[in-house]
Amino acid sequence: QYQYFTLTSPKEKTRVALQCKYWSKPIGNKAVQEINAAKSFYNAQYAAVVSNQSYTPAAKLLATKLKVALLHHSQLNKLIEECNSLNRG
Repeated sequence: QYQYFTLTSPKEKTRVALQCKYWSKPIGNKAVQEINAAKSFYNAQYAAVVSNQSYTPAAKLLATKLKVALLHHSQLNKLIEECNSLNRG
């Protein structure tokens, strides 16, 4: 079962669809396809996959084409800080 969630900024009316993966091997195309479908389903402007692993070359290529961000979990603090600074300014 796959779970998605959306982050919504009421001030900016921006919605981001996120999928989190905790896997033992690199993340492939399927995760990118799934979050792209969730982006459409939730009417989100942006989509991202967050994982503890790296991504396969094919997943990176597809993500570039579909404009899906591929993040490592260590990048989340920076993302949160950037979102907070946007909300303050």
